[in-house]
Amino acid sequence: IKVRAATGKYLGVLEISQDVGQSIPPGSTTLSGQNHIMQAGGTGFSGTLDRFHWSSAAMPGDGEGVARVGSIRNGSAIARAGVMLRQSSASNSAFAGIFVNPRGDVVFQGRSANGRFAATMALARVTGPVWLRIVRTGMAVEAYYSRSTGRPARWLRLGSSTIMLSGTIRSGIALASGSLGRPCQATLASVSLETSAMARG
Repeated sequence: IKVRAATGKYLGVLEISQDVGQSIPPGSTTLSGQNHIMQAGGTGFSGTLDRFHWSSAAMPGDGEGVARVGSIRNGSAIARAGVMLRQSSASNSAFAGIFVNPRGDVVFQGRSANGRFAATMALARVTGPVWLRIVRTGMAVEAYYSRSTGRPARWLRLGSSTIMLSGTIRSGIALASGSLGRPCQATLASVSLETSAMARG
């Protein structure tokens, strides 16, 4: 999916960089070569309200998001960085995301509908950098990961769920430090967002 920056700051395939909910201190995303350097506070993705920073683009229909998370620094043990599909940027929005934390837990999380409680659907353990991928087909969402050094030719399926996503949604990369007032930084590379026509194969 090809998009233009909407904020005056070019973020590669991404068009909007913003905080969702209460993220203290405020977050940011900057582009350095192929790397997206993110900083954020925020407690994360839990309960009925989320608090994090993300950079996203409109996804008009089915598609997928991919990123390689290289590092997460200075956050709590439950800081999380990854790729997310979200109905909107409201803090109680329906969403699905696959994230990794500093302990090496790869987590598939989501909120099945606006205003409901977020849930953890699946979890795996990795070491070092990891590729994350999330795929939407209607309201069906699948999450994948890979330890490949280059762009993966084969993905490990972490889980799937039904999420109430309709029409044009938002897709992008997200970061939460796991603690208000304690910022963290993450480096995400090779970020791509694709529509279904581009994602086949």
